[in-house]
Amino acid sequence: MSESLLRTDKDFEEIYHLHVNTVFRLCFTYLKNQPDTEDAVQEVFIKLLQYKGTFESEEHRKAWLIVTASNYCKNHLKYWWRKRKNIDDYVETIGGSNLEIDEITGTGIA
Repeated sequence: MSESLLRTDKDFEEIYHLHVNTVFRLCFTYLKNQPDTEDAVQEVFIKLLQYKGTFESEEHRKAWLIVTASNYCKNHLKYWWRKRKNIDDYVETIGGSNLEIDEITGTGIA
């Protein structure tokens, strides 16, 4: 028998406390830093609140959370601004290796 996803705020709170550590560990495995991980966990549980379907069991709900968290993290890592680049690849773009940093202002001077 299928159960309704969330009946009360108390039900959601129980679900959250039951699964938050699993979702956090999974997201941290992908994202490697706490701020992005916390954002991902929040987004996954918001998706759970918005989910209109039903779950056949607690295991089904847990599997849904795991897949949703995994997909969210994979999508998050696809964004261009998340890609890490080596600064040496941009030496010519910033004017060659003659760039010095002014220690007082922290700005580049040629």
